[in-house]
Amino acid sequence: MKRAFLFDLGFHHGEGLDYLARLYDVDESWTIFCFEANSACRASLMRAGYLRQPRFAPMPFAAHIKAGPILFQREAESYGGREDGQGSHLAEMELALDCHGAGREEVWAVDFPAFLRAMIPGERDGCFVVVKMDIEGAEYGILRTMLADGSIQRVDVLHVEFHQRLMAAETNESTETLREALRTTVKLVEHW
Repeated sequence: MKRAFLFDLGFHHGEGLDYLARLYDVDESWTIFCFEANSACRASLMRAGYLRQPRFAPMPFAAHIKAGPILFQREAESYGGREDGQGSHLAEMELALDCHGAGREEVWAVDFPAFLRAMIPGERDGCFVVVKMDIEGAEYGILRTMLADGSIQRVDVLHVEFHQRLMAAETNESTETLREALRTTVKLVEHW
């Protein structure tokens, strides 16, 4: 049987992982890595039902293109002011919108392209690899890095939400150019 990996970048409260687990019939043979930097979501990450899964790794870190400490901007949900993790992002990003901040915190970032290369040493290496990205704009830098360094070739299916509306530097054209480059290498699904 082929080994299978699921990388969930932007776990929030597990809604994306639940969807993908049903979609791909994830069982105990899968290895699952869930990245979530927001401390408001950490309790959900650490008590996820998948903790009973023998190969489930909660990663309370930001997915990024470099490793080390980084500022993370937590956001309050716009309909009521509670913190639900939605819209939280790396503080260094230039956003097009004025987000309602719930506070900043220093978190640890993991170089995701390097992490993926370490986990899947060769081009797919006989594995089935699914990556989900819902990371509030950080997907642009990570995906461009993965295309440049070839780590995207380790991915079979990429589920991504592009947050162009949030990003000051991204346009319809730049997003479409990225989509086209990804489609030449990976099955691209723009929802999760």
